[in-house]
Amino acid sequence: MATGGRWQIWGCSATTFFKDLMREALKTKTDDSLFVTVTDVNHHEGGKSQHVEARTTRKRVRTQMDKLFHNGSYMAAVSNFLGIAVFGAPPGVGADYSVVSGLSVMGIKGDTAPYAFFKADFSPDFAPTIDPFNHGYIDYKVMQARAAPPASPFDSAVYSFQVDFDNNKTNLSFAAPAKAPPAHPSATVKLQVTAKTNFPTAGRSGNLYVITDTADAAKSEAFYLQQDGTLFSVTRDGANAFTVVAAAPL
Repeated sequence: MATGGRWQIWGCSATTFFKDLMREALKTKTDDSLFVTVTDVNHHEGGKSQHVEARTTRKRVRTQMDKLFHNGSYMAAVSNFLGIAVFGAPPGVGADYSVVSGLSVMGIKGDTAPYAFFKADFSPDFAPTIDPFNHGYIDYKVMQARAAPPASPFDSAVYSFQVDFDNNKTNLSFAAPAKAPPAHPSATVKLQVTAKTNFPTAGRSGNLYVITDTADAAKSEAFYLQQDGTLFSVTRDGANAFTVVAAAPL
């Protein structure tokens, strides 16, 4: 590569879940307001491949998108390795086709919710290209030079619930540094989250996560995440309710 060269990747960086996260984040009134995003992903040939449910905040989405400018894409990898200007689609953003001077061109119109989110939360560094043959792309080197957003405090109400239909399993995870429970060996599930206090520790709050297996109730399980980040397994009592907290955390 010439020292004055630049790297360009045309096309999209489309991820439906990221699009949904940013669309919902735009609706929140404050950075720390909790909201839930639900995304169903289908195979191109039909049939559901994944169901993702997440509760988070706009501030956390901002941090998540910032990290994607640094890792997890061709643009980020090239910018990290070569240290030159690298242009490509922002995380989660799809591309558009148009005809310019008789040529088919792939660019980004910038009229979607993710674009509105990036403009609102990442300007002035978020500066899309405006050339007719190179429209709507972002320089990852510039984005990587930004100061990292401030970290959000731990919140036991923040979670990600991912149902993998292809591999027949479900993963429940929480905000760092909380530990994630083992994968649930089924995709026929639903999640219920309930805020609790004094459960099991007096004076402490947290959230009870119940994974109900709709195909086999015996497989249902529950976990309690305390506000200090401690995770407990929870089993049923004599009335078949999840109230028995393990003596030791996971």
